[in-house]
Amino acid sequence: MGLYYQTEYRLGRRGGRVCRTYTGLRALLAIAIDLLFLLTFELLFGVLFFALRTVLAVFKVIFYVLSLPFRAVQWVSLKLDRKATAVRSRRGAGAILKPAWAGSDEL
Repeated sequence: MGLYYQTEYRLGRRGGRVCRTYTGLRALLAIAIDLLFLLTFELLFGVLFFALRTVLAVFKVIFYVLSLPFRAVQWVSLKLDRKATAVRSRRGAGAILKPAWAGSDEL
């Protein structure tokens, strides 16, 4: 069995069709060139997507590190708020009553 390579492609909108058929050494050369282009573009796109994923991961880490001071401030404020509530509850024995406003009674 001999080496055989056939390709077909269209040019433009009107569909000018080009058919090529190779056998033997020319078929081997056409297959090698096809594989070379395929592997080259696959490598380039693989590197590009890897770089994009790496950049996104770096941005994610940067934004997380930038949020750490805000998380620390929130944690401290929650701790201080709990202590302040405990001090307030020890000072006043009774609950503070709010006045009933008469403005909404007419409705």
